[in-house]
Amino acid sequence: MTADDEFDPTVPTLDVVVSRLGTTTTIQFVGECDLAQREELQATVREVFAQRPECVVLDLSRLRFIDSTGIHAVIEVSRRASADDVRLVIVPGMPPVQHVFELCGLAERLPFLPDEGRALGSRQAPQHVD
Repeated sequence: MTADDEFDPTVPTLDVVVSRLGTTTTIQFVGECDLAQREELQATVREVFAQRPECVVLDLSRLRFIDSTGIHAVIEVSRRASADDVRLVIVPGMPPVQHVFELCGLAERLPFLPDEGRALGSRQAPQHVD
């Protein structure tokens, strides 16, 4: 292993993990999604839809950061799914990531699964401390 091969924690990284189960393809983003991964994201989207899945699950649950490039990639997945008549479901990201979608007005427009943890937390009765 050379110094060039070592992991540098100051450099944002994104792993894109694609898995298939039957007619469903899952694309999972892990790490930080920014401009540096634009070409990789575009290639992954093309490859996934070339396989003609019936359903695509876009899993953002392990994403730590997303910028406008990542938002654009998610919108592109949504557009391709709609154009190809593919069912799309999106697993929400962590609160900082999901907040970006809310700020952009996309949280209600994209097919995010309900976040049961936050939904349950918001429905709990306030607790009083004596």
